[in-house]
Amino acid sequence: MTPTISHGELLVCILYAIAVGRPVTVFDGVGESDLRAAYPRLMRSLAALIARPLLGPLRTQWRKFRMSGSRGSSSKESSLFGLYTKAQTFSLPLDAVTSLPARGSVYGKTRGLFLPAYSARGHRFSVNTTRHRLRDVSLHVEAVGSGEVSCLIQDGRLLSYPYFIVPWSSRAPYCIATRKQVIHLDRGVCLLAYTSGYYHWLLEGVPRILDLIDDGTDFDRYPLILPPLASFQRELLILLGISPDSQVVTVGEGDWCHVEDCIYPTAPFPFGVAELEDPSGQPDRTMLLRLRDRLLAKVPASTSEEQRLTKVYISRAHAAKRRLTDPTEAKVQALLSTFGYSTVYLEDHPWIEQVRLLRSARSIVGFHGAGLANIIFSEATQLLEFSNPMEARPYFSVIARELDIRYRTIIGTLEGISPRFDNITIDIDQLRALLEVMED
Repeated sequence: MTPTISHGELLVCILYAIAVGRPVTVFDGVGESDLRAAYPRLMRSLAALIARPLLGPLRTQWRKFRMSGSRGSSSKESSLFGLYTKAQTFSLPLDAVTSLPARGSVYGKTRGLFLPAYSARGHRFSVNTTRHRLRDVSLHVEAVGSGEVSCLIQDGRLLSYPYFIVPWSSRAPYCIATRKQVIHLDRGVCLLAYTSGYYHWLLEGVPRILDLIDDGTDFDRYPLILPPLASFQRELLILLGISPDSQVVTVGEGDWCHVEDCIYPTAPFPFGVAELEDPSGQPDRTMLLRLRDRLLAKVPASTSEEQRLTKVYISRAHAAKRRLTDPTEAKVQALLSTFGYSTVYLEDHPWIEQVRLLRSARSIVGFHGAGLANIIFSEATQLLEFSNPMEARPYFSVIARELDIRYRTIIGTLEGISPRFDNITIDIDQLRALLEVMED
């Protein structure tokens, strides 16, 4: 258990284990203890879940009262302020999903907070995405908890297409209460969802942009509506022939964008498939190869003698979270160097240079993080991933499976407690043994 685990997640994981008849122990990344040691935390979680439906409406009514007296209350966006329940939503048809031949589970026997949601990752699917046309919509980004959530409103109702807004079961009613910048567009393409962060941008955002390009979309008439752009997003847009300055409109937290004619492209998620509790992070081989081939074809040749790295360690030593302790990092780099691995810090390089660094890589080692998504540009046949024991996720093992990359993993240990997960250690002897196997 860590401070970042929500009350609901804690109870759900324990109830899941009990339901399938497994003994329940508490694992904090350092050691295990009997469930009785977790009783105080469990009682606090239960009390919070009971209090939420009782105190939540009072809190949101107070916020609504404060909104009613806000400056500019006669504007279009302020008329949409308020509390939205599930009854005030509308849906779009789910995309057609094709089941592909199943392969073995991408996960071995290990522990991790998110294991129940990924129990069915042997299943494979392809998705026929859609570009919906919606008239007279309002787009907004609201702060929810420690993050941001984008929403689309039409005729006073929220779009409840999966994952577009927070799940109703965990946070209801949905409160819209902020207004900063207001933008009015005749036409636009809504890409506010699943485009923040490098992994989501590359594997869930860029495929939709390629769909739009293949549709012949005129981005002068239909600019892309995106969250504020990071440097890698600007680079990639330019590579695709899209101007970040004239063909993109950015909408940040608290902003509104009213669009008369809106194209809404769906993301390549197999929503509605019973076998998957969580359909995110499920790219299929065809989509990955299309993405790789289209982008690599546009990466310009290097003007200098390019270093061809065949063994690469993607270090997160410069990252703010999800990284090894400094002593462990030093040991890992020293050991990997004896096996011929070059250490790279992807965040120190422009996006195109990141692609070039990994393009010739045959064997890749790295800690779980968005940078590993760049394995799609490599010639890798082997991937060794270090994982945080409290958030072991199968995203990159799925990619490896689809691209015929031999996948191995080391589940680390937490050295104390840190919500940033910057305190991971791994077994150096286990790493040495796996590297020797990878040499064969």
